[in-house]
Formats: sequence, C-alpha cells, structure tokens
Amino acid sequence: MFRPPALEALPGHLAENVLHFARVLRTAGMPVGTDRVQLALQALAAGGLGSRTDFRATLSACLVDRAEHRALFAQAFELFWRDPDLTGRMMAMLLP
Repeated sequence: MFRPPALEALPGHLAENVLHFARVLRTAGMPVGTDRVQLALQALAAGGLGSRTDFRATLSACLVDRAEHRALFAQAFELFWRDPDLTGRMMAMLLP
C-alpha cells in the first residue's frame, strides 16, 4: 500500500487515529473533507507533535473552518483523545 512520505513520519497508528477522529467529527455534524484530513496529517508530520497543545492546535487549524464548530471540536477532541473508542461504546449502549 502506498503512503505519502509525510505520513511515514507519523508514529505508530497516529494517521489511522486522526482519520477515525475526522469520522467522529463528521458524525457529530462537522463538514470535514478528505482534503482537510490530508492537510492535518501533513501538518502533524511537519511538526505538530511537540506537545498535546501543539497537536490540538494543528488539528484545529486544519479541520475547523467555522467559528461555530470550535466548541464541538474542543469537546470531541477531549473525549476522543482521552479514549478513542468512547464514541463507539456510547453508540453501542444506545442500540437495542
């Protein structure tokens, strides 16, 4: 499978986790296109991993394009990066 060189610089499963986070944002109602996800991955590879604050700021700058989505992003970020499967477990609890 071909992966762009910038993505090879990301540690572990970070790229996959960012993709999953983008799906969570979409499910929550934020319009996050694949172009923005690619931009976020490239920005993270270029230096957005220095600290949690840098990581959050990089993702926010790349994925949020409307002021009204900042609060949603902030809440999703705190929940997702604390426990990536929390959303899945919450959805499973809602199913009959």
